[in-house]
Amino acid sequence: MAFLSWRSLSVSLAIATIAVFAAASSRAAEDPPDRVAYQYYRALAEGGSADAQMAVGDMHRYGEGVPADLIEAYAWYYLAAQQGLEEAIRPMNDTFHALPEAQWPLAKRLAESYEKRFIPKAK
Repeated sequence: MAFLSWRSLSVSLAIATIAVFAAASSRAAEDPPDRVAYQYYRALAEGGSADAQMAVGDMHRYGEGVPADLIEAYAWYYLAAQQGLEEAIRPMNDTFHALPEAQWPLAKRLAESYEKRFIPKAK
């Protein structure tokens, strides 16, 4: 009897695994790979990962998976830099200075609002 339950369990796991791969393949066929990558990095970035915040900044800066948006790029680089990711400092500054001066206050406000939402609070 135990053999059948283990076998049923392994069959169920196999079916679940196939379903996951099928869903992933279906999704990949619908969305370009860089768009799918953006969605995963964005989720990690919103969870507080500085490395993912840097990647999301790069994707916004260069228009990979999303339309290019220097204000968004600056905000994500800012978050990564605020968490101590030193390699985010230069692209943050370069992106900020690539913006028209009239957009600087908007970029700063967005970065500050993201900081409240996406940087983990110290306990």
